[in-house]
Amino acid sequence: MYKPVKVLHIIGVIMFFGSILTHAIAGVVSSASDNTQVLHTVREVIQTETYFLTIPGFILFTITGITLLFVGKLPITKLRWLAVHVCLGILVILNAVFILLPVGTEILEASQNMVIGTGSIEDFQQLKNKEAIFGVLNIISCLVLVTLAVIKPKLGAK
Repeated sequence: MYKPVKVLHIIGVIMFFGSILTHAIAGVVSSASDNTQVLHTVREVIQTETYFLTIPGFILFTITGITLLFVGKLPITKLRWLAVHVCLGILVILNAVFILLPVGTEILEASQNMVIGTGSIEDFQQLKNKEAIFGVLNIISCLVLVTLAVIKPKLGAK
């Protein structure tokens, strides 16, 4: 049962991490436009991708990650790399759920407000800056998570 769950775990990571990278690329590309309808359309695409790839991906990798700990009988207290991996994974999930998801919805609303003439580019940009900062933190964290899982460093293991 361990290997099929690990495959599902990797699929969840790919869904999550892949969608985050496409969010970043779409955001950068759309930033070159001053057309509010283009900005809004890109935000709608990002929001749709969030609900069809990002969220299912992090649900899948969270459930399978927990399952792997129990099925694999992994000694998290003895494998420090795994303890760091789990803690950092929790921080990625918390950042996504409590910061990035809400700010993504706020950016979509701000872009809609610009289209109808009640919003400002400054409000939109301020939200995008917040998303960029916390998004980069998640991308770096994901890279560290993958590195830890592949290299499995000793980290002064007992």
